[in-house]
Amino acid sequence: FTAPIAANYFLILHCMSVGSTSTNFRLTFKINGNNHPAGEYHGGVAYAGNDGGGYAQICLQKVLYLNAGDYVTVYVDNYAAIHDAHSAFSGFLLS
Repeated sequence: FTAPIAANYFLILHCMSVGSTSTNFRLTFKINGNNHPAGEYHGGVAYAGNDGGGYAQICLQKVLYLNAGDYVTVYVDNYAAIHDAHSAFSGFLLS
């Protein structure tokens, strides 16, 4: 997601792991490819644990201030991959 103007944006991600998995996975938002300057994740961390071998579901949402041209990406922090056909990431301007 790329911000067209400087403002607050609502960002949301919901997704499912690829295939049946017994691993955990963690997702974060990165702004311009980076974590927060203080070393924290922008908007926190969404974490899904799965010990039953089924699909893991996860949701991450946050209001973030972005400058014009800033871009937000989803970073899969460990272990599992996101199922493209059953996942969505979007953002919109808050007025």
